[in-house]
Amino acid sequence: MDVEPQLKEFWYPVEFSAKLTEGMMVPFDMFGEPWVLFRDEHGQAACIADSCAHRACPISSGTVEAGRAVCPYHGWKYAADGACTDMPSTVFCRNVGVRSLP
Repeated sequence: MDVEPQLKEFWYPVEFSAKLTEGMMVPFDMFGEPWVLFRDEHGQAACIADSCAHRACPISSGTVEAGRAVCPYHGWKYAADGACTDMPSTVFCRNVGVRSLP
């Protein structure tokens, strides 16, 4: 199916808010791109790219800890804005992260 590029600028429902519980990750594809939903440390829904900045592992295969999505490969943690907040497998590098949606 060919999709007009302008359609990417609209909101699309992908999950009911009541079903997105604390500690849960919901992976989905939109326009051929992988994303994952989870609840942040304030209980707000968050959506980030489902591909770790380190080794491109699906973040959705991991867990949610204290409102951060944790990659199962090396444990990198991502906040709701996509920023990597912890890199336990290496020296912390600033300004590393994945894309996020509002």
